[in-house]
Amino acid sequence: MKPYIYIFLPLYYLMIYSVSAQFDYPEIEDYGPAKEFLLGYPDQSEGIQFIPIGIDLWEGDEVNTIYFGQIPENAANKPVIVFVHGYATNAQVWLKGDDNMYWDVYRDGYRSAYVSLTPNRHMWTNGHMLARMIDRITGYYGVEQVVLVGWSKGGIDIDAALVHAGANSKVSQVFTLNAPHYGTGIAELANSILLSLVNIIFMQNNDATLCLQRGYMNYFRSLTDNHVNNTVSYTTLGAWGNGPLNRLAIPQGYLYLAGGSKASGGNDGVVPYSSSRRPGGNELYGGQRKAYFLGIPYYTGPDETNLDHYELTRGGLVWPHIKANLSPTISGTQITPEGYNPNSIVNSRLQIVQNNKFYIEEEAGKVAIFMAKAENTEEMIVKNAEGKAIVFRSSSIANRGDGRHIIYEYEGLSSGEYTFKTKRENNAIVLTEGGMQLQLRTGLSHDKLVYTAGEAIPLTIKIQSANGESINKAQVTGTMIRSTDLQLNKTNDAPHIISFENTGNEFRAEVIENLPPGIYNILVNAQGANFRKHVITSIAVAGGSGHSISEGNQESSLDAAYPNPFRQSINIDLTVTGKGAKLVIYNIFGQQVKAFDLTGRSGRIRLLWDAAAENTEKGMYILQLTDGRKKITQKAIMR
Repeated sequence: MKPYIYIFLPLYYLMIYSVSAQFDYPEIEDYGPAKEFLLGYPDQSEGIQFIPIGIDLWEGDEVNTIYFGQIPENAANKPVIVFVHGYATNAQVWLKGDDNMYWDVYRDGYRSAYVSLTPNRHMWTNGHMLARMIDRITGYYGVEQVVLVGWSKGGIDIDAALVHAGANSKVSQVFTLNAPHYGTGIAELANSILLSLVNIIFMQNNDATLCLQRGYMNYFRSLTDNHVNNTVSYTTLGAWGNGPLNRLAIPQGYLYLAGGSKASGGNDGVVPYSSSRRPGGNELYGGQRKAYFLGIPYYTGPDETNLDHYELTRGGLVWPHIKANLSPTISGTQITPEGYNPNSIVNSRLQIVQNNKFYIEEEAGKVAIFMAKAENTEEMIVKNAEGKAIVFRSSSIANRGDGRHIIYEYEGLSSGEYTFKTKRENNAIVLTEGGMQLQLRTGLSHDKLVYTAGEAIPLTIKIQSANGESINKAQVTGTMIRSTDLQLNKTNDAPHIISFENTGNEFRAEVIENLPPGIYNILVNAQGANFRKHVITSIAVAGGSGHSISEGNQESSLDAAYPNPFRQSINIDLTVTGKGAKLVIYNIFGQQVKAFDLTGRSGRIRLLWDAAAENTEKGMYILQLTDGRKKITQKAIMR
């Protein structure tokens, strides 16, 4: 292996970048001047070095570092290319391994630099850091502008640097490699109160994950796309393949259930193709699309984008497409409309299992069960409604910092009810490749990315069978909870109950409370005689002050619920006016568990809910006091 030549450049060369935009967003961490190193000549023979997915993201010495590449001959008239890594990685993804990007760029006569930002912070901190680095890189090479290439979240960090940190004047062109410009559904799974177990799906609960939720990214786009600094030409390269590196982490075919179906372009195992498109950007090649063979439909896509999320860092697979389009004006590409919002409609075949019971519908195809904190030698016993046992063995095991996670797969299950049993108590997620799906229309559109405080939020659920027919015999319930404010500070709000009404072929609800600004996670449960499905997404409420969902009639109050958390029973102290008040207890899916009719009672009241005596399952519950038109909510945890 050829050694790197490490040269720490004197700090007096560094120019302190002054942020031109006024940030009223999350707190920006200032890491100061970047460390700088000069790379040796590139080498193809090193082994691949990735930061292992799912570990605690210790930042080490890499954060806030610039690596300058060697200068090849006759490079003076070619642009300088700066590469920006993605989530949970650093600059080494471009420098190490067979077919590393540095080798291809140097071989073709281009100057290059590779930056290490933070692996786990939001785009505001990374964008501020990158803007300073761009200042230093242009000075180092003696150029006025550079070309940026951002992989995954690196593309979002670039957006923040150019538009909100004022670095746009020093960048001539940007390439993003399946950057989640509209977020990714797995970020919501990783942050969900109910689904913290799905750290198995690549992401951890940190600032970087929080900002990649679909609701927050819609908010970010609303701040970015019409900004006066949004002046640089973007070219987007998405991906939809299932390469060997992806399969080490999670079966890519299931991730579209968290966003990115084949019909919408597919996904690369982490980011939906539809999210890789940026408004006004030049889209290269396209994603998956429907084709027919002898009248039979199937999905295919361009060879150029048949890549998984990790292959997008490999020089031989991606650099030719960058090199061929190094011009701010590109012909022959598709332009993503300025009005674009892939998050307005969310499809899901996900099923959350809390009581060891799940359902398989007709034409479900391959079934996967995702489970956390299981031993690698453990077998899960699944029984059908007749009591016949089926043994699932783990088909993919991923080591994580907080324990082991296992994916069980099975193909050929008949429709019906199933139960599973493991050596320890466990929650799970069941995903099916086909069968029934939920479609949630969020009330947003290509021209509407966020809601404003005080605005009614219409939600519509459509239940579709495997052949596309609408199903109306079901119970649909839901909850909505503000998980963070717009500064990405976590909140402790009580969930809001969403009440759906069956209107024939669909189920409709309208949230009319004056909600405070923030990011709201939505969980919808649809349940019929022989099926159960869930959909999870997020939306942003911006502008105005609103009020907390827990506020309501000043004469009525939920005074206390204790002990909380509780194990057996919980005392509930409240005050009502005597106008026909009612206290209803709901589970996290918005299903009614218990009701106390308070008609004719007034003043201070103490209620006792003996949850254990009613065989109530452990979990989060929502206490909702209704007094006239006012609703007051509080959450309680049963352990």
